[in-house]
Amino acid sequence: RRQYFLASAYGEMSSSIRRNEDIFISVAIIAIALTYGFIVQATELSYTLFLTTYAFSESSGSNILFISAIIASALGLTAVWVFAFLLNAFSVTIMQGANRNKIRSVRSTLRVGLYYAGRTTTAWIILISALMLPVIIVGIFGVAYLKLTVTSQSEAMATLPYFGALVGVGVLCMLLQYSLVPVVALFEPWLTYKQVLVRSSSLVSRKGRLFVLALYATLAAVLTAVHALSAFLQGAVGLPKNLAFGLMVFTAIIFTNSLMTIFYRKRRLSRNR
Repeated sequence: RRQYFLASAYGEMSSSIRRNEDIFISVAIIAIALTYGFIVQATELSYTLFLTTYAFSESSGSNILFISAIIASALGLTAVWVFAFLLNAFSVTIMQGANRNKIRSVRSTLRVGLYYAGRTTTAWIILISALMLPVIIVGIFGVAYLKLTVTSQSEAMATLPYFGALVGVGVLCMLLQYSLVPVVALFEPWLTYKQVLVRSSSLVSRKGRLFVLALYATLAAVLTAVHALSAFLQGAVGLPKNLAFGLMVFTAIIFTNSLMTIFYRKRRLSRNR
C-alpha cells in the first residue's frame, strides 16, 4: 500500500538521487544551460522570422497568419523535443539510482535520453492532445449552447464559469488517466503508442489515481506559493518576477517528473510480482 503514498515516493526519490547524485547534478546543470540557450535562441529566432515573414507577406501578398502558424508549430515542436529529451535524462537518472545500477555515466544517461527523445516527444504530443480534447468538446458544445439558448452578453458571461469547470474536470480526468504516458513510452519502448495509452491507464487504476491527484494538488499548491514568493523577491531584492518564477517552475517540473518515474517503477514492480 505504500506505493500509493506521496511521502513514500518522495523518500525513494531522494534515496535514488543520493545514489546517483553526481549524474543528477550534471544532468541538472546541462538542463539549465540547454534550456536557457534554447529560450534565448528561440526568442531571437522568433523575432527574426516574424520580421522576415511580415516583409515576405507584404511583398508577395501571402497570408501572414498561415506562415506564422507554420513557424510557431515548428518552434513548438522543437521545444517539446528539447523538453522530452531533458525529462528523459532525469527519468533515466532516477531509475538508475532506484535500481542501484553500478555501471552508469553522464554520457550513457544522456545517450539514452537522446535516443528515445523522438518517441517521448510523440508521447508528450499525444498527452497534450488528450488534454486538449475536453477543451475542444466543451468549446463546441458551449458555442452551440450559447447560440441556441442565450440572448444577451450578460447571460453568456454567466455561463462561462460552468463551462470552465467542465473543462477543468475533463482535463483532470485525462491527467489522472494518462499522466504516465511519457514515462511508459520511455521505459517500455517495445509498446505501440496505443499500447502505451492502455498501459498508462492500467498502471494508475483505482488507488493509483489518488496518488496522481495528490501529486497534482501538491504541485498546484507549490506553484501558487512560488508565484507569491517570486513577487516578494522582485519587491525585496529586485529579482525579476518572471525569471524567479520560471526557475522555480522548472525545478517543480523536474521533481514532479521524478516522482512520476518512481511511481511508475513501484506500480510496474507490483504488477510483475
